[in-house]
Amino acid sequence: MKRIAMGLAFIVLSFLITVPAWAGGLLLVDDDASCDTTLTYIDVRPVFEQALHDAKIAGPVTDPIRGQYDLYVVPDNNADGPDSTTLSQYEVVLWFTGEACCSFPFSCITPTDEENLGDYLDAGGKLILFAQDYLSYFNDTLPETSFPYQYLKVASKTDDQWQVPGITALGSPDSSGAVTWGYVFEIENPFAKGAGSLLIDKIESVPAKETISDEFYFNEPEELGGFGKAAISWNKTGHYTGTHTFFSTICFAALKDDSKGNTKADFLGHLLSWMYGDYADYGDAPDPTYYSLYDTDDPVYGLNNVGARHENSDDIFEWLGNDIDLEFNSWQVDGDLYDDGVSFNFPYVPGGTGSVDITVTVADPTDARYNNPIFDDNLHLHAWFDWDQDGNWFEPHDNVFCSVDHNPHDEGWTGNQMTYNITFPVPAGIPEEGIIWTRFRLDHGDDVNWFGTAVSYGEVEDYPITLSAPVSVGLSTFYASAGDRQATLYWSTESEVNNAGFYLMRSTDGVGYIRVNDALITGQGNSEVRNYYSYLDVGLDNSVTYYYKVVDVNLAGIRTSHGPIQVTPQASIGVPTEYALAQNYPNPFNAQTTISYAIPTASHVSLKIFNVLGEEVRTLVDADQQANTYQVTWDGRNSSGNQVASGVYFSTLKAGDFDATVKMVFIK
Repeated sequence: MKRIAMGLAFIVLSFLITVPAWAGGLLLVDDDASCDTTLTYIDVRPVFEQALHDAKIAGPVTDPIRGQYDLYVVPDNNADGPDSTTLSQYEVVLWFTGEACCSFPFSCITPTDEENLGDYLDAGGKLILFAQDYLSYFNDTLPETSFPYQYLKVASKTDDQWQVPGITALGSPDSSGAVTWGYVFEIENPFAKGAGSLLIDKIESVPAKETISDEFYFNEPEELGGFGKAAISWNKTGHYTGTHTFFSTICFAALKDDSKGNTKADFLGHLLSWMYGDYADYGDAPDPTYYSLYDTDDPVYGLNNVGARHENSDDIFEWLGNDIDLEFNSWQVDGDLYDDGVSFNFPYVPGGTGSVDITVTVADPTDARYNNPIFDDNLHLHAWFDWDQDGNWFEPHDNVFCSVDHNPHDEGWTGNQMTYNITFPVPAGIPEEGIIWTRFRLDHGDDVNWFGTAVSYGEVEDYPITLSAPVSVGLSTFYASAGDRQATLYWSTESEVNNAGFYLMRSTDGVGYIRVNDALITGQGNSEVRNYYSYLDVGLDNSVTYYYKVVDVNLAGIRTSHGPIQVTPQASIGVPTEYALAQNYPNPFNAQTTISYAIPTASHVSLKIFNVLGEEVRTLVDADQQANTYQVTWDGRNSSGNQVASGVYFSTLKAGDFDATVKMVFIK
């Protein structure tokens, strides 16, 4: 499923107001004449069936519901396809022709087919039509009474305008609202004939009031005039109550999968999501024992029980992380790559305190939905951990927090994203090892459970996490140096396992964080040697204390937070003239403390924590540093990530010939 990336300029999604009579299934119409054994046409049906399978659409089955399809094979060339009664049983019809349409006088889509499809569309049906050379039977200017003009919105065409190789089709570069926006495919000839050449018709849309998206463009030779269209999608009703039709003169089988995620399965799944209209976001966890995640008729809990789902049928207002992946049925859910809003602060020790960092994004923080004096205008965060590993979130301690409320208006957001640190008790007596599922839900103006459909918008994200397992990154040091309206962040890793990279988070109060770097700082993947990283954060305010966290992202998308540390930018006062180790502040401390020191000349610096027995507890700095003042935060944890016992500890700084120690008191 291709992601729908969100931002301040978000995509408007559409839905059908009236509920259709059909069960929601898809009818795949094979009209490529390959079944006619007297001919030699190439069968492209396997390409469609493989794409449907990869898009988690099962079939062929009779009486399909959403997520399933039925198959109709047109018996021979020039024969009529399914009649109006048959078509009316399906919510979406995916009809394809092949090279048979190239052979006059054969016609894959007959006049009777056009009449039946017209009736089907008039009744609210939805059509995806890949018809190679279907328009060859019409003059270059199509009559306004013709089916292509009335129902496909094709006003004119130019036969065989482009040939491959050398042609690349891309989603509409002019409109982020187009259904194919962002999709790029090379084109190859799927047929045996015409090796290397696939004749593609250029089309122009009807200049009407209806909403029309000119979908596929071509990188054709410059002498042909730049971009040209080969596909059209449009809103048949003329206003935003549902998009009904997608038509392409490119054979679907001609689209070439690539390694960048532009696959026919992604494209087909996206087309079907756009057709069905009622976009939703589903949880990814396996089917819990109490409520089903699947669109089935549950005999115990009622009809169409869809488990954890958030409906986002029109405007998208709020979501977790940077992106939201929207599907039209729960079968498409399989390891959502865009569950990106939660960072786990490992480890989770039975009987202790755990925490997560949750990133909330809204389309518009000034929207009146967050400033309503009558109704609940807050954003609610909820989380469940399957501590008992029993396949559900039913036990009371599984609901680690419920309805943690935030409000962009009341909190004075200056951007459209904020990250919150939320703590919760870790139950005693739970298994210390194993893989558990976690679920996080964001909703607006309503409280939700771990099951059920939320109609107040938002998102559900599920993560499998491993208890008491080595984290993907063994962070060795994390500290900062202050400058004039800037701060330099330094961190090093002892080891990295499947590490994709890092994000940095910044806060002025230690509660609400924003992401600093847009692009992921690339990690080393797998490494058993120490690696060093740094980042310069500029445009800060002097004399303001900033809190920073570094978040590692593993290749599975799981995020783990480290920190925070503190740093206070100051107007430039020059390079320090002598070494110094300041008393930590605060002292005594029970959560974290900041250690400041000065280096007058470039030196190898070591800053370590020791207990009263002289045993090393943690190394905070072990690196070559330039002359500057530095601030390092210690969070009261040892090198294994466990919280130390209450008592006296010592911070020892060694740099060049300088050696100093400061006494610190940690109180739980």
